[in-house]
Amino acid sequence: MAVDNLLVLSGSVTDTPVSRTTPAGIPIMRFYLDHQSEQLEAGHERTVQCRMRVVVVGKSLNRQMASLREGDRIKIRGFLSKGGYRSADTRIELHALDIKSD
Repeated sequence: MAVDNLLVLSGSVTDTPVSRTTPAGIPIMRFYLDHQSEQLEAGHERTVQCRMRVVVVGKSLNRQMASLREGDRIKIRGFLSKGGYRSADTRIELHALDIKSD
């Protein structure tokens, strides 16, 4: 059963990305993205703000993001997933599939 889970979000990197390697040797980078925009909701303009934790997995994306710094404006296309593997963990993260300068 295919279920849609795709998000495109642009914003500013709010902290220095942190990289590590899993025990299996897979590189992972994490950082936060601050988004702010004006959206039309029920016929009214509304200011929208959010901070989303972003996860970048794999060598090719991590290499591409090696120069990413706090304050950089980017656009991310990815999917949402639970932030931890414990059943009580309710954090949501954006797992990047593609990242471009904004």
